[in-house]
Amino acid sequence: MRFAAGDLFVERGGVRIICKRETMLDAPQVDWMEWQASYASGAFLMPREALTDLLRPLVVASGKLTPFRIGTELSDQLIAAVTDAFAVSREAAKIRLIKLNYLSDKLVTATLFD
Repeated sequence: MRFAAGDLFVERGGVRIICKRETMLDAPQVDWMEWQASYASGAFLMPREALTDLLRPLVVASGKLTPFRIGTELSDQLIAAVTDAFAVSREAAKIRLIKLNYLSDKLVTATLFD
């Protein structure tokens, strides 16, 4: 009974779940509605295969391994490429690139190949 769908048009007494742009990036995966809305819309607008095909030349030309640190010239180039190709906002492109592990806000350590 706890998981029953219920009636969509019945007033729930003020309890509402709302998906907002400000909470997309930091939505915990346990907040499943927020996480799914964010991930699904990014996946729909910027499909993984098309995004990979678009970014492959930039990543190969960089000679570095992903993820790239956010705020670097290379991360800005990736965000700009996705923004232009898929006609999305910079924030949406950034979130999708983070989810697909092209970008990271954490300190990226050098590898043997850097």
